Amino acid sequence: MSEKIDLSPLIAAFNDFLTSIYRKYIDDLLAVYPKKRSLNIDYTDLEKFDPELADKLIREPDLLLESAEQAIKEMNLALPSGTDQFLPHIRFFNLPGSEALIEQLGSKDINELVSFKGVVTRRAETMHKVKLAVYRCQVCDTDMRAIVTKNFVEPKRCESCKKFALKRMEDDSKFTDIQRGEVQELLERVRGGAPAAHIELLFEDDLVNTVSPGDNVEVVGIIRIRPPLKTRTKQELIYSRYLEVIDIKGLKRDFEEIEIDKEESLAERIQATVILFNHGNDK
Repeated sequence: MSEKIDLSPLIAAFNDFLTSIYRKYIDDLLAVYPKKRSLNIDYTDLEKFDPELADKLIREPDLLLESAEQAIKEMNLALPSGTDQFLPHIRFFNLPGSEALIEQLGSKDINELVSFKGVVTRRAETMHKVKLAVYRCQVCDTDMRAIVTKNFVEPKRCESCKKFALKRMEDDSKFTDIQRGEVQELLERVRGGAPAAHIELLFEDDLVNTVSPGDNVEVVGIIRIRPPLKTRTKQELIYSRYLEVIDIKGLKRDFEEIEIDKEESLAERIQATVILFNHGNDK
C-alpha cells in the first residue's frame, strides 16, 4: 500500500495564490454557484506567482488540482443562503505548448497536463457516473457512503457487522454527467498525405454539451490510459489512451475573422463588378 502524500505544503501555496490573486473571482463564482461550478484560472497567473508550483502542475496535475480544491475548502467562505457546500472545479487554461500536435503526444505525457488545438469530430450521448455511492447492509441495515475517485474500489464488507452483504443503492447515490467525444488535428496543420491524428475526450459535469462537432477548440486535459484488453489466451500490456478534459474553449474568433474576410472579399468583388457594368453602360 502506497504511503499517503502530505499535501499541506501544496494546499498552503494555493491558499496564498487564490487569496491574493483570485479572491475576487472566487467571490464572483460563489454568488452564482451552483449555476456555475468552475473557477477558471489563467496558467500564466500561477506561473508569475510561483513558477515551481506551475511547473509541478504540469507534471503532477492530480495532486495539484486536489490541493487547489482543498485550499478553497479551507478558506472558510461565507456561503449564501440555500448553499450548503462550495466545491468548484478548478480549470486551468492558457497553458504553454498549445501549438503541439496531437500526434506528438506520447507515453512521456501519461498522467500529465497537456494542451493542444484541434477540431471536434464526435460527441456522444450524455451518460451518468456515480459520484457518491451509497451501500446498505442486507444483514444489519447499516448505510455506508463512499466518494467515487479515479481508483475507486467498491466496498464488500459492512463496517458494522463485518458481513459481506453490501448492496449498492442507486436511488440514494449521487450522480454526475459525463460525455465522450473526439477531437482531431486541425486540417490546416496536417502534413500532406498524413492522416489526421485524433484522441478521445472525456467531459464531466459542466463541460458536458459545451462543444459540438465541427468546432475548432483549444483543449487542456490529462492524458489517461485504459487497462489492456484481455484475450482468451493472453493479455498483452498494450494500453489505449484518452484525454480527461480539464478545460476546453472554442476558437471562434479565428473562424469569425475568416468569415468576415470572405464576406469583405465577396463584397469587394461585387462592387468591382457593378463599377465595370456601369462603366460599360456609360459608353
